Amino acid sequence: MPSKPTIGTAGLVASIVPVLAGLVSSAMLAVDYLRPAPVFCSEGGGCAALRHTVFAVPFGVPLPLIGLAGFVALGIAVLLPGSRARHVQLGLAGGAGLIGVLLLVLQLLIGQLCPYCCVADVSGLVSLGVAAWRLRDARDAEPSVSWRLGSAGSLALAAGVPLLTGFRIDVTPAVIHAEMAKTPRGEVTVVDFVDFECPFCRMTHAEIAPVLDAAGKPFILLARFA
Repeated sequence: MPSKPTIGTAGLVASIVPVLAGLVSSAMLAVDYLRPAPVFCSEGGGCAALRHTVFAVPFGVPLPLIGLAGFVALGIAVLLPGSRARHVQLGLAGGAGLIGVLLLVLQLLIGQLCPYCCVADVSGLVSLGVAAWRLRDARDAEPSVSWRLGSAGSLALAAGVPLLTGFRIDVTPAVIHAEMAKTPRGEVTVVDFVDFECPFCRMTHAEIAPVLDAAGKPFILLARFA
């Protein structure tokens, strides 16, 4: 009987590349979900539309954090030797692929495509295909120690760089920086963005204004109308 072809290093590389792409995109999405203003996604884009669906925070956990954890686990399975690790890789990739399909369908249904979500979703699908490909070949190459160390470093960078960069970027609007720069030392300037057609904005303004009047300080109101 002819022997099965060996996937070798190509299978290892093909396994880790979609995981890296999924980690980078999930980390960028996590930053935009956790910060008060988006860093990577544009205002009013597909990412913002998805964040307002019931699927954005399943069980109270932001979806990108679940994606991060899933791709990290998938990356670890890729780095481990043995047939059992490849079975785990297939199981994790199956979950990632299923979630990826569901989220891609959801984006099509609401008519909004988030590029970072699409990268993460497609990465899950590609990971599933590669995992099935590797598992079918019993002679697939086992990752060497040096390959595992290098790939582990790549996984850490793929998740860490977007997170560190995203949380360090200042998303404070320029108008607030300008007002802060004009504030004398030892004093406080309150900048209130208000939509006067919003009942909650009117309630907030009604509560803040008496406090500032009682303090005897001038009240600067920068109104933003819808």
